[in-house]
Amino acid sequence: MTERMIGVVFVLGAVACEALGQLCFKRAANHAHGSARLSAVRKMLAKSEWIGAGVGCFSVEWGFWTIALTLLPVTVAQPMASVELVVITLMSRSYLQEQISLRRWAGIALILFGVCLVGLS
Repeated sequence: MTERMIGVVFVLGAVACEALGQLCFKRAANHAHGSARLSAVRKMLAKSEWIGAGVGCFSVEWGFWTIALTLLPVTVAQPMASVELVVITLMSRSYLQEQISLRRWAGIALILFGVCLVGLS
């Protein structure tokens, strides 16, 4: 496996960790949704295992991203990481049953097209 391919694997790992972290934070936010006072929301979030899981995911993502940047130019890695928007959208639809409009699907298609162009360069 080439150094570039290993870098791509680390970018994809960072993307997966980012998506999981975002879903964890959303789950924590959903649990705190019914609270009327900000102090109650803060206390609820501080005790949430979902917040801890999200922070853990972001910590792993930081490591993967740093390694990826040692192997790839940032001009390649950053556009590839925009796939994260697609992954988060698909996971939100699957696991959180969020609705995705036709305009968002068009945006996702454009993002994927751009990532393919960068990947081929």
